[in-house]
Amino acid sequence: MPNITLYRRELWNILTISIAFLYLISCSPNTQNEKNQVKITPENAAWTISVLKWEITDNLEATESVLQYNGDVTINQLEEKPSDGFTFLLIKLEITKVKPGSSAFIWKNLYISDSDGNKYQRLSNDTFLDNYNLPRIKSTDLTLGSNEGYICVEIPNSVKDENLSISYESTDGKYIVPLN
Repeated sequence: MPNITLYRRELWNILTISIAFLYLISCSPNTQNEKNQVKITPENAAWTISVLKWEITDNLEATESVLQYNGDVTINQLEEKPSDGFTFLLIKLEITKVKPGSSAFIWKNLYISDSDGNKYQRLSNDTFLDNYNLPRIKSTDLTLGSNEGYICVEIPNSVKDENLSISYESTDGKYIVPLN
């Protein structure tokens, strides 16, 4: 007959090691552009907003191969540049509805702000992100579920990245998530 005490002790050891491992993972240092995976939301909020990743870049470049009807392959060079004096801020977000039957997530209420209080909105057309393997989050108002993807914002070249935060204002309150 198997020794039940031995199985319990082994199960206890496995459970203890698993909890310690999960704790160590949660305390590990983050890289610069993956710091804010913590959800900061007002109490009783309808949505959670998580910044999964972000980066600042002066341009996006890619090569695209297109198969023609006759079997030939055409190579297209893709490049996207921000307006003069600006740079791209690419942010990967996860936006999740946590309170059923409540308000929609409205994009015009989301903005990036700097230390001087300037506000920058998501580009009205950031569909080009898909061309650079940056799956974008849909730009229509969100009503259900969990939504994950990139958004693109143009910010002035003079803005220091250590002073940026993402904000969302709704009837539930105001979300503020520093990017650093």
